[in-house]
Amino acid sequence: MYINIQANGLTLNASLRNLIEQRLINAFQSSKHHLRKINVRLTDLNGPRGGQDKCCKVHIGMIGGEDLVVENTDSQLHVAVEGAAYRAESTLLRRINKRRKRTNITS
Repeated sequence: MYINIQANGLTLNASLRNLIEQRLINAFQSSKHHLRKINVRLTDLNGPRGGQDKCCKVHIGMIGGEDLVVENTDSQLHVAVEGAAYRAESTLLRRINKRRKRTNITS
């Protein structure tokens, strides 16, 4: 599973990168054969002004399907990452199940 992580306006150190990679690997372990790539973009929307401004956008390239994009924003970066990973995991599973149901109906 290819994971690309980019940060804009934030420091992306090795421990944060490892945390994000491990969270995404755990989230998509059971459905990894449906994925081409995962791009994660971390952004500090307000800069030094603070507030609910840490954004994590997850873009998943699916094999044989439309790409999936989710994002989550929070004042703490790790919470934004956790929320985006959770939303991406649940949305991906819904799409896979929907695809399976369509395949079973037409078979």
